Amino acid sequence: AICAKTNNEHLNKLVELASQTIEKCVITIDQIYVDGLKKEGKFTKELQEEAFDTCKCMILNTLSEDTKNAVITMCGDLDSWIRVNIESYVRLHSSQKN
Repeated sequence: AICAKTNNEHLNKLVELASQTIEKCVITIDQIYVDGLKKEGKFTKELQEEAFDTCKCMILNTLSEDTKNAVITMCGDLDSWIRVNIESYVRLHSSQKN
């Protein structure tokens, strides 16, 4: 999930855009889905997985093919990269709320 460094500014910008997209999707899912379930005490492991899958789907539907290809070129496996970044942004966002 670690991206290789490149001198290709276009690829760098696309991967940065993908990272920003992941962060925005995590925040959106947290605000419209997770927060309410947590307040009601209904946020189970199953619903956590559902929130993750919904977020991942949102990300994949938002990213252009060029952006996906840039991530694959620079970072390897797209799915693994997305998973690691979702988890990272979830932790970051959760710690900022507390």
